[in-house]
Amino acid sequence: MLLDCEVAWFGDPAFDVGFLLNHLFLKASHRPGRGSEYLDLASAFWCEYKAQMGESRAAAIESNLGWLLPMLMLARVDGKSPVEYLSAKNQGHVRRFAVERLHDSPLSLDAIRDAWQTKLQQIRI
Repeated sequence: MLLDCEVAWFGDPAFDVGFLLNHLFLKASHRPGRGSEYLDLASAFWCEYKAQMGESRAAAIESNLGWLLPMLMLARVDGKSPVEYLSAKNQGHVRRFAVERLHDSPLSLDAIRDAWQTKLQQIRI
């Protein structure tokens, strides 16, 4: 099922998955009161996606997501099409988080999600 013709493309399937997950991660930052709901939705999506793709195909996609998701987060802050809803402060948080992840080895999606949730909790304190 094609959901958004503007950004869907034929190529690495990790891009479409990463684009959706990136949107949910950034919205979690923008709406901190509902942040965990956005991250739960991201987890539910990934769980169902893996179930439909099969473990081996999903593992290959996830290995690309380990690098791609932080790059997409950074692109939506400093790229040519930044999200309009993040404050300058939140943009800084996203930027630092993404750069830190890019310096690490590619992480699992669960590890990125957990690190993002921890970061969001630290921001609110």
